[in-house]
Amino acid sequence: MNREPKKHHYVPRLILKNFCFGTKNTIYVLDKKRGHVFTSSLEDTASENYFYNDRNANHEKNTETKLGELENLSVPIFDRINSEESLLHLTAYERGIICLFVAVQMLRTNNNRESMLKMNRAICDWVRRSGYDPNKDVEDFKEMSKVDAKQFSIAMLRTAAGQFAKTLFAKDYCLIKAHKLASFYTSDNPVTMYNNFPRPGRGNLGLALKGIEIHFPISPKLCLTFMCSQTVDEIRTRVNRYRALKASGIYCPVDMSEPEMFVDQFDKRIVRELRPENMEFHNSLQVSQSSRFLYSQNNDFELAKDMLRANPELKEPASCLSI
Repeated sequence: MNREPKKHHYVPRLILKNFCFGTKNTIYVLDKKRGHVFTSSLEDTASENYFYNDRNANHEKNTETKLGELENLSVPIFDRINSEESLLHLTAYERGIICLFVAVQMLRTNNNRESMLKMNRAICDWVRRSGYDPNKDVEDFKEMSKVDAKQFSIAMLRTAAGQFAKTLFAKDYCLIKAHKLASFYTSDNPVTMYNNFPRPGRGNLGLALKGIEIHFPISPKLCLTFMCSQTVDEIRTRVNRYRALKASGIYCPVDMSEPEMFVDQFDKRIVRELRPENMEFHNSLQVSQSSRFLYSQNNDFELAKDMLRANPELKEPASCLSI
């Protein structure tokens, strides 16, 4: 009889191993809360004992087993992407597996549990300040414990990942490469999101919102990126119009080299090397959206340390619940 492993990884080893150094599967870790750097074994990184324990949920297969099955399907796909540094030959089936893997990664971390607890406690505090008891006076609501948040997040992982994957599959996607003198960070919440379109009074990091970008470093040198298709289409239309004018011999004074390279990333699956300032942008998302731990292959945490000195609030877990 196969026993469930004790140690559950909330970032899979198949990704973390790419950030290890040396021959002993060791990785550099920055603890944002305490501000110190240390090394950790692959086995002990981004893991917690029985993190997905749902023995009382009456599932045919426990969550850790199901996660392991998805990871086994994903290993050869990620290995080929890393070795070829390309998405050019990815089949629709393989793309679907990757989308499901990324969707699951978004839902499987401790960040979701922390976000749920923060949101629940904020509501409870507001209700109490209004003179009511949140457990008695608010219909279909109760104050969450850590155990409640754990069970709810596991249930969400099992039920919402498929829909998240469908949303990702509908987006444009590409692979980007780190600048030759820099490396990507990863973290305990490695799928980050950014949106350049503000929504005053509301969050703008919803998975289906216009302008959303989803970034997932799969190695120190490669990052998988999903982009809002509407945004890419708008840029593609402008590029095609420019190319048509150029082909007709009509002079266009606007420099479209950047938009052309942007579109070619998606349409021709060209892997583009980032500039140093773009590297800072990507790594800053890992710093700001991680719960507590950042991971690196080469112990270069200077950007993270600078950000933490300038913004001490980043030491606390981020609230990036993705819905």
